[in-house]
Amino acid sequence: MKKSYALVVLAAGIGSRYGGIKQLEKLGAHGEVIMDYSVRDAVSAGFNKIVFIIRKEIEEDFWEIVGNRLKAKYSPQGIDISCVMQNIDDLPPGYIRPAQRVKPWGTCHALLACRGKLNCPFAVINADDYYGPTSFVAMMEFLSSLPESSRGAYCMVGFKLKNTLSSFGGVIRGICNVDDKGNVIRVEETRGVICAEDGSIVAEGKILDGDSTVSMNMWGCTGDIIEIIHERFGEFLDENINSLSEEFLIPELMDELLREKKISIRLLHTNEKWYGVTYKGDIPKVREALQALADE
Repeated sequence: MKKSYALVVLAAGIGSRYGGIKQLEKLGAHGEVIMDYSVRDAVSAGFNKIVFIIRKEIEEDFWEIVGNRLKAKYSPQGIDISCVMQNIDDLPPGYIRPAQRVKPWGTCHALLACRGKLNCPFAVINADDYYGPTSFVAMMEFLSSLPESSRGAYCMVGFKLKNTLSSFGGVIRGICNVDDKGNVIRVEETRGVICAEDGSIVAEGKILDGDSTVSMNMWGCTGDIIEIIHERFGEFLDENINSLSEEFLIPELMDELLREKKISIRLLHTNEKWYGVTYKGDIPKVREALQALADE
């Protein structure tokens, strides 16, 4: 029986900085969204199961704009295409969402929507980021090398900080510390990262190294991460249930687990140029890049 490798696409965000549903923005010459390119690269690398995490509010648009097209293209090839819903009210017993909260509970909470569906090694990516084909090849090489019963042996595709910024405002980046064996030992979630007028990269009044390795939320995991998230979500809610904006995020959980020495994370290197949409002003650059890739 052919072994399964899944790609999980985080597509439930509300695009607060973007001002719209950026994961469904048509950027390709024929109406493609960034997810089209990511799924193509993942399938080429050997992934055979694609799970989209969306919200009920965008379900109809998702299937109309991209889902039906991907299903028609890849299902005949034996690729399983499905979606699950991130529901803001999907909370453990005893917790009730504040009535004023409309923001989803973050990327860890999104992964909880996949419980019961991820019984195989998987990669998780953002819907509105383009990572390049060799990123998926490196991810597949790592995941396919894991022993059958592997737990806690994860990986992350890293990018250079200077290649991941927007010209239109601050971004959030997980800045990584890496040991001499190529393992990530810390992931510091850093907010408000900008490129200053003098060319320096700054966040919270500090100058950052542009060659620093950062996480762009491209992780490789085994199914035990869902169990861990389920166990720790209650702890997050104990501190943040009344917050209207705090999120339970994958990079922050990974950093916590690294500090506790509960997991290992192998850094995977690629020479890919990352492209993504944080603000509407990013669109022309991404369109140009995707067209250049198509021309190649």
